[in-house]
Amino acid sequence: MVLNIASFVIKFCGLGLIIAAGGLWATADVDTRPKNRDEQTLIGGAIWSQTQIPIGLIISMIVDEELYLFLHTYFLCIGCLILSITGATLITVESKKLKRRESVVVIGNVTIHSRRPFDKTYFSIGVLTQTAALLTFADLVINLIQ
Repeated sequence: MVLNIASFVIKFCGLGLIIAAGGLWATADVDTRPKNRDEQTLIGGAIWSQTQIPIGLIISMIVDEELYLFLHTYFLCIGCLILSITGATLITVESKKLKRRESVVVIGNVTIHSRRPFDKTYFSIGVLTQTAALLTFADLVINLIQ
């Protein structure tokens, strides 16, 4: 019973982190968003899937309609994978931009800046999704212990 409560709390905390990441993503400047849609699809898909799946898992816990262990483990593994990939991608891309910004090339009197500067919002979304991935992994471990 204690493990169920811990799993319940972890699911709610992870859901809160994903909702916070969604709020940051929704309020990000349109100018800072990338020209290609791949990054937007990655972020949107991760946020959408990881708000819907934990809500379903929480509802199944509340109504005592336990899922099969395999199915519950599958949802947690996929959630951890999606969040880890999204967080790692965002943190890596924004860290590279920060590194490029710090090593600005000066040719003569002309300073060359990158077209898209470092964006704190996307870096924060990456950190939030990476933290949610760790919570999902902790929930997976608790689920396997039961």
